[in-house]
Amino acid sequence: VVGRNGQDVQFVFNATNPRVASFAQAQTSQRIREISEDVRTVVRDVITQETRRGANPLETARRVRQSIGLTQRQEAAVANFRRMLEEGRIDVLDRQLRDRRFDPSIRRAIEQGRQIPQAKIDRMVERYRDRYVKYRSEVIARTEALRAVHGAQNELFQSYIDEDRISEQQVRRFWHYTQDEKTRAEHRQIPSMNPNGVGMNEKFETPLGPLRFPGDPRGLSANVIQCRCVVLTRVVSMELLEDNVA
Repeated sequence: VVGRNGQDVQFVFNATNPRVASFAQAQTSQRIREISEDVRTVVRDVITQETRRGANPLETARRVRQSIGLTQRQEAAVANFRRMLEEGRIDVLDRQLRDRRFDPSIRRAIEQGRQIPQAKIDRMVERYRDRYVKYRSEVIARTEALRAVHGAQNELFQSYIDEDRISEQQVRRFWHYTQDEKTRAEHRQIPSMNPNGVGMNEKFETPLGPLRFPGDPRGLSANVIQCRCVVLTRVVSMELLEDNVA
């Protein structure tokens, strides 16, 4: 791409770039609920370190899992799981995070009207809680790691603008969503709501409020948690801009 000074500019994402590390350090873990500042600091450091080395979210989740517990609401869900087992409710088998290896014995006990032994309930609840912690750590790791990458990508292009290598007018950003059933319906609408993309310092319009990029820490939780969308950034050569102006 031809930059402001007429020279070719090559764009290379470097995870060790100080601006990348600075963004990850400053912005990650701010939206994680119900953790102490000590744990928040640990999670932030883990995300920063793993982003620098290019680790995938599942690797990051394994490290995050060692540092977090469950929210009050999630602990209540674990307690409710125990209560359902003790009451012999068949809908306990609808719980997604249960250990399905216990299903046959649970079903037999409920169908025969027998009480599940307390020791067995304790084991099932322990497994359920472990799986909930695993699930939460994966949600945090995926959200925070991708947030760091998307934010750092913005920082990369901003650094080229700050260094006067390209102009802000050369940058155009386009939202792309993952085409599968897990993608939010609201995020499928974003490309059509921003058909011409947005500028470097403009926000994407979305049904749930404006976003600078996927995982924007300033966005609503419902708009950013586990988002797998990406932003493709197009940098137009100065020659083309000048031709259009002419």
